[in-house]
Amino acid sequence: QGGGANSANLSNCIVSANSATLGGGIMLGSASQCHFSRNALTNSGGAANFAALTNCVVSTNTAGQNGGGIAAGSAVGSLIVRNGAGVFGGGTWSANIVYCTIADNAATNEGGGVWGGSVTNSIIYFNTASGGANYTNTTAILYSCSSPQPPGAGNRGTDPLFVNRAGGNYRINTGSFCVDSATNIPAILFDLDGVPRALDGNFNGVPGPDMGAYETIHASADTDLDGQKDADEVVAGTSPTNAAEFFEIAAISATNSGTAVAVSWKSVPGRMYGMEQNT
Repeated sequence: QGGGANSANLSNCIVSANSATLGGGIMLGSASQCHFSRNALTNSGGAANFAALTNCVVSTNTAGQNGGGIAAGSAVGSLIVRNGAGVFGGGTWSANIVYCTIADNAATNEGGGVWGGSVTNSIIYFNTASGGANYTNTTAILYSCSSPQPPGAGNRGTDPLFVNRAGGNYRINTGSFCVDSATNIPAILFDLDGVPRALDGNFNGVPGPDMGAYETIHASADTDLDGQKDADEVVAGTSPTNAAEFFEIAAISATNSGTAVAVSWKSVPGRMYGMEQNT
């Protein structure tokens, strides 16, 4: 059980090409910011079984029975795509799903995207199965996008308008009805890309979280009204939801040589800075 890991807590890992009877990638435990791919097993949970996944990518895993991507457990802010199950739940089986994008999964019998469990603030689209192509047998679906439109508060049934589905880009366009249409969950602060939630993704002046794994960044929006656009703040590594945090030049001073100047600013981890001179 647990072809890649058993009862472990994984972070920033690649879990690939493992096999087992249960939990091809991980059995029990948890995973954060991990990538599960090409794991396979004869029973349930191609990538994970009874594990808690946060901000993970789950793709091209297979299960002989149920849950090509995930069986039981939970997934938050994760992308679950192109997985397959021999019986039920190509994407997930009996799992609790929040802020996930579940697409292009397949099951032989029912629930190409989701079989059972609960779904909130997610996109379940373009999955295939003999019955219930996108979802079936769920306890509740809320503030999510799928076809046919599920019963329940805040749900949508229209095409989510992925940026480039064929190319594997499952972010959504600014014109999607999924933008700013989820319900706010204060404890979940970031999307799969590390972008803060919630932004003003449709540029109407009112921030709101998006359905699915990704938060949309509108090119003209300034969610925190600090004078810097959200897109620029994401590039700079500052928060577009905190008006007290923005990129600025702290000081410009002459050097001892008198032929150059020193420019200083507050840097953030994970960014490279460059300067250009123009005379």
